Amino acid sequence: MSHSNSNNSTTSSIPVDPNVSIRAIITTKEAGVIIGREGKNVTKIREESGAKVTVSEHVPGTLDRIITVAGDIDTVSKAFLLVSERIVIEFEKERQLFERERLSLRILIPDTRMGSIIGKGGSKIKEIQEISNAYIIASEEILPNSTERTVIINGTVQAIKLAIYNIGIILRENPDRNLNTIYYKPMPLSFYQNSLSALSYSLPYTPPIIPPNYAASSASYPVPLYINSTPMNGPPPSISPHPIQQIYVPNELIGCVIGKQGDCIKRIRNISGSQIKIAEPNPNITERLITITGNAETNNVAIYMILSRLENERNKLMKQKQQKQQLSPSQSPSSSPAITTSAHHR
Repeated sequence: MSHSNSNNSTTSSIPVDPNVSIRAIITTKEAGVIIGREGKNVTKIREESGAKVTVSEHVPGTLDRIITVAGDIDTVSKAFLLVSERIVIEFEKERQLFERERLSLRILIPDTRMGSIIGKGGSKIKEIQEISNAYIIASEEILPNSTERTVIINGTVQAIKLAIYNIGIILRENPDRNLNTIYYKPMPLSFYQNSLSALSYSLPYTPPIIPPNYAASSASYPVPLYINSTPMNGPPPSISPHPIQQIYVPNELIGCVIGKQGDCIKRIRNISGSQIKIAEPNPNITERLITITGNAETNNVAIYMILSRLENERNKLMKQKQQKQQLSPSQSPSSSPAITTSAHHR
């Protein structure tokens, strides 16, 4: 569909840049997998996708690096598909990261462009989720020393490709006119331990969008994650900056988060850097409360690791349910366990 405006010929004559550039946060281990020995993997990704792919240099003491993919929408989305496939293949081979079938990608979006990604009433994210079958979390926090926020895309490699493709369309159609974007750079762990400036407060929180009819045990979506905002009250950020995420997990799923002898939750704590507490079981409550305390980045890492673990468990439950339904066609499916989270500051 084309639109014309005779009163705005100057604006309409400006060509739209067909290329987009999408940055994502990756762990140092993922960076090594993507680059490969002597750069063979990243060279192959560039050749097969046609995109420009660069990985930032490793900064001693940091857990993450930045991958930047630039090109037209087709080549950028294909490059992220190849990147995701490379990570999945490597981690399946090593039986690491919870043997996940899905993975989470943390892309970086300037705060000034986040509204275009979310859309009015969350319409854009809903549309992307329905098209791609990925689960998407739009972070409320601006990352330390930057003007960027994260959008976490969780799904299969094909789901991530479709999500990236559709996000790329939005970015292309809504070019960034803000020339003052401060790009996020991973900081050493000592920065988070010693600098209060890393613990930022956010503007009023925009909750991530949940796909329609998600709670009604739709087999096409991963585990739902509901996040609500509590108004910020109390002392100014410089005195008491302690962002908190609270996740209510059904009792039947909590075991996959804890792991045998607590090995999974320990790994999440170590990798994310956030403090994570799981409430003691209550016979009168069907859910367990997980409280995550840290800063914007460490909390996001903890959340997406927990989410990945929960989604794998849900996939297993769905497969088991389908097998039972095949054996007993008359048996009606029960609703998938819902996960509720809230975000606030103390």
